[in-house]
Amino acid sequence: MTVISERYDLDDLQESCAVLSDVLIIDLSTLYCCEATILDFGEDFCRVRSSEVMRFNDSVALRQRDSEKLIRGWVKSVMKDTLEISFKFDATPAQEKRKEARRPVHIPAKISSSGGNRLVSCVISNAGRSGCRVEADGLTQLTDSINLHIPAFDMPISGQIVWRSVGSAGIKLDWNFTSTTPATQSVQAAIKAKKQRAAIEEAREAEERRANKSGFGPSRKRKRV
Repeated sequence: MTVISERYDLDDLQESCAVLSDVLIIDLSTLYCCEATILDFGEDFCRVRSSEVMRFNDSVALRQRDSEKLIRGWVKSVMKDTLEISFKFDATPAQEKRKEARRPVHIPAKISSSGGNRLVSCVISNAGRSGCRVEADGLTQLTDSINLHIPAFDMPISGQIVWRSVGSAGIKLDWNFTSTTPATQSVQAAIKAKKQRAAIEEAREAEERRANKSGFGPSRKRKRV
């Protein structure tokens, strides 16, 4: 079996686990999204914890708050409140060969023309890995290129309206998956910045401990008698 795996710098990822522990996880087949905590990384997989693990199906994506990129994966196992997510994909996975299933959902959202400021309230009524159906008034006023705003995801998802009728439209979603390591420059910069803040805080606390032990403040010197 041929396996495609996006390469990950595991040292950077394991290092980031301790510093950037919170991520958003989105189910690509239902568009359900919630926060999760990274527990650890192994060879081409990670484990995350969330109280909502039972709401996730096989195809998911992770996003760190400061990144615009998504790390695509699939759910390998579920145990209590923990998901094990693999970053390996078959070259021609069986699920990609079948006609994509659409699941009925009810997600209040907003939609706007790409680059536009006017938001149209809508409800996502069904969803799949590549797209969704929305129900709303005013869809005829939108361009074919749109942004879909799901409140829990806190970042617009770009897409294309592929069909529309009175009160509804079909949207092809353009997921912004990363094609390289998730420890991108922006993530590495965030890790470095948090490390620097932690080092400054640790130095400050060490100085306070020394001052308290000697009985003098950090800026005071003992007077000669």
